[in-house]
Amino acid sequence: EVQAAAEHVGFPAVLKPVSGAASLGVTKVMSASELAEAYTKTVQELHSLVVISGALQQSDGSGQGVEAEKVVNLAVLLEQYLDG
Repeated sequence: EVQAAAEHVGFPAVLKPVSGAASLGVTKVMSASELAEAYTKTVQELHSLVVISGALQQSDGSGQGVEAEKVVNLAVLLEQYLDG
C-alpha cells in the first residue's frame, strides 16, 4: 500500500498519522527509499505510545495508560508536500 500511495502522490511528500498530537510522527520524504525508512520508524513509534489522561505519550514500560492502538487510529497517510 505504501508503494501504491507513493506512485499516486509523488515526491516530495509528507507521511503522517491520521490521529495524533502536534507533529508526532510527521515526516517529509523525498524518495521511495526515504518513505520506506520513515514508514517503518513511524509505525514502530506509534505502536509504542500509550494514552494517559487523554494524551498520547511514549510508553515508559511502567504499564501506565492504555495502549494507543486500542483506542486511537494508528493508520498513516501520505500527502503531497506543498512548500510554503
